[in-house]
Amino acid sequence: MARGKQSDLSHLREQLRDPLLTLLTLLLVFWMFVLAPLHAAAVIDTDIIGFILALAVTGALLILSPKPGAVIAMLIAIGPRRRRGVAPAATTI
Repeated sequence: MARGKQSDLSHLREQLRDPLLTLLTLLLVFWMFVLAPLHAAAVIDTDIIGFILALAVTGALLILSPKPGAVIAMLIAIGPRRRRGVAPAATTI
């Protein structure tokens, strides 16, 4: 039974790999070229949007990666900042 579920998940990963990589690329482009300039110009507050996008990337990584270590590392990195209410520091150039 476990072998069948593993092959189903492997088949799902294989089937969704290209669309998810395309989606992740589009999310990254949106993040870098739309949200970052708007945030830098203080036009909008992008903290919650960035957090939602980071969770979406983590979810896509869960499907793409057969090992949960990468997802666990991302959740550890994202989680404590949100629980304390501290947003990631903006980098100024």
